[in-house]
Amino acid sequence: MKIQYVLGQEDIVAFNEYNYNKNTSFIQKNLIWILLGIFLIYMVSTFKRPVYEEILDWGNWVIFLFVGAILYFLGFKKRKNRKKAIQRFVTENPGTVGDREIELSEDSVIYNTENSKTEYPYSSFRKIGSAKEYFLLYLGEQDALIIPERAFEDRQNFEEFKRLLEKRTLTYNKK
Repeated sequence: MKIQYVLGQEDIVAFNEYNYNKNTSFIQKNLIWILLGIFLIYMVSTFKRPVYEEILDWGNWVIFLFVGAILYFLGFKKRKNRKKAIQRFVTENPGTVGDREIELSEDSVIYNTENSKTEYPYSSFRKIGSAKEYFLLYLGEQDALIIPERAFEDRQNFEEFKRLLEKRTLTYNKK
């Protein structure tokens, strides 16, 4: 089975966003921001008012919303910067995008780009996954062959490719 497609900058950005969001360290980093925000809110609210005042008065809610908005903005800005960094990487490394061809042989996946041809034994894939409109063949934690669903004529061909690849990968990874 052979598939030809064009891998674009939006595909690389979508893959990296998906990977970043699925990464456990991302969740841990956000948890730290949330806990830091709660601690900061507590510190500001107790510093602003004496301890004996009611903790749920409107002043504390204003502080809570203000600090929450700042933390949200910082997270949004961080995501935007990450997306720009990925786009800059793709611009500086034009080989990451362009025409692609993937062929499934009996014992490997042959991956052709405009500049190279690489043969990956089925045992080299750590996992197989899918994200939104992509089929992913992971070679490492952050490294994968990205196959957009649009590369297939229809959903049936996509499912057939996926089934065939899962069967062969599972067979070779058991050895």
